[in-house]
Amino acid sequence: MPVTHQMQLHPAPFARMASGQKKNEIRLNDEKRRLLAVGDLIEFSNRGQQNEKLQVRVTKLEPFPGFAELYHAHQSEFPEWTLDSFVQSSLSEYYSPAQEKQWGALYIGIEKA
Repeated sequence: MPVTHQMQLHPAPFARMASGQKKNEIRLNDEKRRLLAVGDLIEFSNRGQQNEKLQVRVTKLEPFPGFAELYHAHQSEFPEWTLDSFVQSSLSEYYSPAQEKQWGALYIGIEKA
């Protein structure tokens, strides 16, 4: 039986996920994310409207030592990003270099549930 995990997304990525354009999620591979398994469900809450939720199924989990390695492995999925903008501008808003070094990065493949 799949487990349902709770996570939050900012409004723009939430909208892309709801429309089916966003087929992955990138997170720190911390204790919470290490509980994920392929087949589990993730219920995302829209940070802009807490009552707006979206449920997806985990199709793939791929840990990496850091976000740069993740970017290089999945670069074709992020055509709008350069390595610098992906790592520095985007993810450093959420995670410190110390957190990235401690936990690594996690690629989460998803599909609408």
